[in-house]
Amino acid sequence: MKKVIEYFVDHSVVVNLLTLLIVVMGGLSLFSLNKETFPMVDFNFISIRVVYQGAAAEDVEKLISVEVERELKSVDGIDEMNSLSGEGAAIISLKIDPDFDTDDVLVDVRNALGDLSQKVPSEVETPVITKNTNTKRSLIKIALIDGEESELRANAKFIRDSLERYSSIAEVTMDGYRDEIFDVQVKQGKLEEYEITLTQILNAIKDRQTNITAGNLKGELRDKLIRTLVENETVTEIEDVVILSNDIGNAVKVKDVATVRRTLKDPVRFDDFNGQPAIILGVKAKVSADVLKTAALIKKQIKSFSQERGFKYKTYDDNSFYVKRRLGVLSQNGIQGIIFVVICLALFMNFKVSLITALGAPFAFLVAFALMDSFGITINLISMFALILVLGMLVDDSIIVAEQYYQYLEKGMKPKDAAKKAALDTLGPVTSTVITTMVAFGSLFYMEGIMGKFLWAVPAVVILCLIASWIECFVILPGHLADWSSNVKNIDKTKWYQPLQDKYQKIIEFCIYHAKTTIAAFLILFIASLITAVKMRFELFPADDVTFAYLNIKGPVGTSLNRTSDKLKELEAIVKSEIHQDEMVGFRSITGYQFARHGGARVGSHYGTVFIELTMQDFRKRKTDVLLKAVSKEIQKSIGEFS
Repeated sequence: MKKVIEYFVDHSVVVNLLTLLIVVMGGLSLFSLNKETFPMVDFNFISIRVVYQGAAAEDVEKLISVEVERELKSVDGIDEMNSLSGEGAAIISLKIDPDFDTDDVLVDVRNALGDLSQKVPSEVETPVITKNTNTKRSLIKIALIDGEESELRANAKFIRDSLERYSSIAEVTMDGYRDEIFDVQVKQGKLEEYEITLTQILNAIKDRQTNITAGNLKGELRDKLIRTLVENETVTEIEDVVILSNDIGNAVKVKDVATVRRTLKDPVRFDDFNGQPAIILGVKAKVSADVLKTAALIKKQIKSFSQERGFKYKTYDDNSFYVKRRLGVLSQNGIQGIIFVVICLALFMNFKVSLITALGAPFAFLVAFALMDSFGITINLISMFALILVLGMLVDDSIIVAEQYYQYLEKGMKPKDAAKKAALDTLGPVTSTVITTMVAFGSLFYMEGIMGKFLWAVPAVVILCLIASWIECFVILPGHLADWSSNVKNIDKTKWYQPLQDKYQKIIEFCIYHAKTTIAAFLILFIASLITAVKMRFELFPADDVTFAYLNIKGPVGTSLNRTSDKLKELEAIVKSEIHQDEMVGFRSITGYQFARHGGARVGSHYGTVFIELTMQDFRKRKTDVLLKAVSKEIQKSIGEFS
């Protein structure tokens, strides 16, 4: 290592070129790395959703949930199975054993449920089987408000089709959007007159809604694909469907026995935003998309669409805000840290030494940015947390080397000799410090479960920055110190801290003279801190940092949607009165749906949810706990039969 240090100190051109290369590569990597909310993680969970429209929860459990569980017992790799049976649907959640590949288990699950249709009622829909990942990232939600339902539906469909054309957008979901259907109202008297049944009418309409491929017809010159395609898309086409006919050409058509009209599906839930009926568009970004650029694109397009089509909207649950905010915190902390380091070092050393030393942190960051993509790490909330965490550690190593160099300058050594000797003298202590810190953070690599997968980037980024800082200390810094910081302050002018130094010396002498007492005192403090730490309440995310809240209600089974909706409107009035407009982004109420823990949901007319998004704690006077307690206190007075 001695020859390496001496080489770079003696060849300043190489040092400068290496520095320039790292700055360019790091800068380009910073702009090319994707900015996202969280890293992509496989949650080791598989969800199965089976819909049985109109069935009671007891029937769903007996006819679907039990049957699905029975079919899945033969599948290896399932660590835990949970079923939720509700009105009209069953949700089965499978926790996969970490020793098994989730994709392989997913294939086995699909094979096991391949013949489920033969064992459940014919009205049961095909199971939807999905692997839980965050490859589709919920980016932002858009609430279309203040309009007739027909206008909201037309605008929502237009926006969805327009946004999904962009390559960075994976999907746009629509909550509160009711699909169109053909409503066929059969006349009882006509059934008796023509002696036909509802089943005959149903089968006739089904048979006229067909898309069947019947193979190829091979010819001498070319082959032809045979396909039967009949699609009824208008009321007239449905009315003209033949139910019965005879040899002489007489026929009974749908219009002879029924009235056909185009309408919307019966509502199974109501969606409101800020107390107004709304259609909620949920935009999901692809895993490869840059959330900042994609969010900016979406906001620009929505604003343009609003001006063109004249609709009102409100954006909320914007995840790009948190990425932008964390980047701002990182930039602000970095700039402030460099300024404070330069000021503090300038009190004891000259300005050039202070500035070059302080630049160790951004240099380490640039190296980390250049290498992050190779390790599959993006700029997200987790990696930025690691960068903020390690920021204060990066300058320490440079300060040790620079301070040693400055001491040798004060003793009269030449700059290059002082730089070489300072680097060699501090090589052992600095390397030991870096290695111990790397080992401490490296233990996070062994954290298991979902949290371990999310936090993997923390030790990886910290270790990359520490290695970069070590390289900067012994390859880049000595050469720069020797070239640009060869002057020494007038020592007589730096005696301002001599009284502090004298007091510190007396304290050290006292502690050494009373060594046993000093050790005992620190031992008592250590034991007291351990006892205090054990008794402290653990809270991963402090409540004051929370900006989202759910108010869930549940009425007696069988409660109508309208009754539940009326109760939610009462809760909305309480939210409006207790939380000021500047304290929240908005609130959304959903009738017939309830958010459950662990990302699940409950469906039924007696369920309801009010989702509240608060502004950041920095932008309001009252804390989250205070706001939620005030709302909860008023709700308890008017909850009535609901819980």
